[in-house]
Amino acid sequence: MTQRAGSIYNVRLSAGLGLLDETRSLLDLWAPGMSPSALHEASLTSGRFPTISYTLWIYYHRLNDQTIYTCVNDFVEPKLRDIAIELITLRQNGNGIGRSRDDEKKLENLQDSEIELHEFRDELLRVARLPWKPNLNDGVQITAAPLWTLFQLPKWKKTLKETWEKLKKGDYDWAHLAYSIWPDWVREKCKKDKSLAIAHNLEDFCIEPPVSAKKKRSKKVEVVEDQE
Repeated sequence: MTQRAGSIYNVRLSAGLGLLDETRSLLDLWAPGMSPSALHEASLTSGRFPTISYTLWIYYHRLNDQTIYTCVNDFVEPKLRDIAIELITLRQNGNGIGRSRDDEKKLENLQDSEIELHEFRDELLRVARLPWKPNLNDGVQITAAPLWTLFQLPKWKKTLKETWEKLKKGDYDWAHLAYSIWPDWVREKCKKDKSLAIAHNLEDFCIEPPVSAKKKRSKKVEVVEDQE
C-alpha cells in the first residue's frame, strides 16, 4: 500500500493534549443527540477529514499494563473482523463484473483500512511486549513515548520520538517505564546512584563507597613567653 503523505488520517493514537484542530472540527459538526456513528458519517461527508479510517482515544488516568491489550482485543480485532466480512461480500459480487463504481471505491478503501489496522495492531502489541507498564508519575510525555509512531499530530510525534530516544539513551532512568523495559540496566545504575535507587525503591542495590578516614588535625601549639 502506498500512503498519501500529508493527507492521510488513519489509525492513530490521540491523547488528552489540549483541544486539537481535529477536535474543534468534530465539535463544529456535532449536534445534541448525535450518535458516534452519525458523527463519524458526518465527518466523512464534510470533507474536513478526507481519509479518516480509525482512531483510538485513550484516557490517561485509566492507563495500566493491560490497556493496549484491551484496545486490541475489544476494538481493533472486532473492527478487523467487520472489515473482513465486508470485503468477502464485496468480492463475491461478480469479481468486479457486478460491482458498481461506489462498490469498487468502497472495496479499495476497505483494503487500505485492513492493511493499516493490521499494522496498527502489530505496533500496539510490539509496544505492549516491551513490556509497557505505564505509571502516571512518569507523566504523559514519557508514558506515551514508546507509542510515538502512532501519533498523528506532527508536533507531538516529534516530541515523543525525541523523548523515546532519550529514554533509550538513559536520560530518564528515574522513570518507572525505564525500569519496566530495561530492569537490568537500571538496577546496575542504582548500584552507584543512591537517588536513582531510592526512586525505584532499590536502595538495597546501592553500594555506597567506604567513608574515607578523616585526616587527624594536628593541634596547634602556642608558646607563650613570660613577660617580666
